[in-house]
Amino acid sequence: MAVARVENDSDIWFVTSLDAAKVSEIVNHPQVCVAMQKGRTYLSLSGKAEVVHDRARIRKLWSEAWKVWFPDGQTDASIALIRVDAEEGEYWDTSGLTGLKYMFKAGKAYLAGEKMQADGNMNEKVDLNT
Repeated sequence: MAVARVENDSDIWFVTSLDAAKVSEIVNHPQVCVAMQKGRTYLSLSGKAEVVHDRARIRKLWSEAWKVWFPDGQTDASIALIRVDAEEGEYWDTSGLTGLKYMFKAGKAYLAGEKMQADGNMNEKVDLNT
């Protein structure tokens, strides 16, 4: 699956093949967790997913890079979208100065034989239903 679009209301669209195991899993159990990473930044979203067959939406979100998976392009019969309605999210950011502070605190706690106290700037949970 590839991310097709992230909406301002926290919905995430993925492109997938109809024969992917994930499609039948979503039909049978739509509650999902999406985990993503970029460098030292991590994101976890939970919510409900649905398989979408809307050809107009596929055309709107189409990326030419997907043609390696769907050789017939936007009209490929096996292409589908998955929309995730994110309800809750959590992120961790250990990049830049925050990452340096984390490493310093972790090293200090390790050397002292103590448990490190988490920094509120590094991790946050967000209710996306509001």
